[in-house]
Amino acid sequence: NITNCKSAAEVLQVTGNNWKANQSDLFDQFGNKITTHKAILREDTGKCLGVVGRGYQSMNLEESFNIFDSLIQSERVTLDSLKVFEDGKKVVYSTKLESFEIKQNDILIPRLNIVQSFDGSNSYRIFFTTFRIVCQNVLVSSSAKSIMSIKHTRTMPERVQFAEVALQKAFEYFEEMKKVSFEMVKTRINDSYVEMILNELVGDSKKEDGKDKTRTVNIKNTIYGLFKNGKG
Repeated sequence: NITNCKSAAEVLQVTGNNWKANQSDLFDQFGNKITTHKAILREDTGKCLGVVGRGYQSMNLEESFNIFDSLIQSERVTLDSLKVFEDGKKVVYSTKLESFEIKQNDILIPRLNIVQSFDGSNSYRIFFTTFRIVCQNVLVSSSAKSIMSIKHTRTMPERVQFAEVALQKAFEYFEEMKKVSFEMVKTRINDSYVEMILNELVGDSKKEDGKDKTRTVNIKNTIYGLFKNGKG
């Protein structure tokens, strides 16, 4: 349980992830040093996390995640989870902002996330969601819509500046999201408006000869049924 932790360092200690990622030279079969690439090794296990270009700047987990420390200490965010994928090739650190109820039993929990990768497959990313990162597939789908990312070739000061801008944008985004959500809840839509939305979403349900497209009609009926009988 990391919810009572007060810093990234404490989270990594509690979860057993206070390992470092070290850089190592590569050599060919003749013992010649490869000058274009290097390896990233996990210090505690010796596992190779990735082979990256020479310009790659390694940043360890505590450095990657401690930008949220002041927010945690000021209670603007609370810790949510730490997810480690593929023995540390990717690590996701998630925090929660204050939840808000759009209407009864319809609550959104904004989350700020950082994804750090050591295999060269991802940039250093800060993104936000209203759902929890629970697996690699969710990570891929959500980080593809990342709010901001910065290449691993950037220096530490550049990454700190990037993080400050990203966090500010995240808070602005969620404030706007609240406002829009409450406006949407107050807006009533009639059947003709629903039909217009469904036509834009799944297409016209009529063929050129005037007959119904069975599959399209079934999809529309399913969505309309959820609109009328679900949360609305």
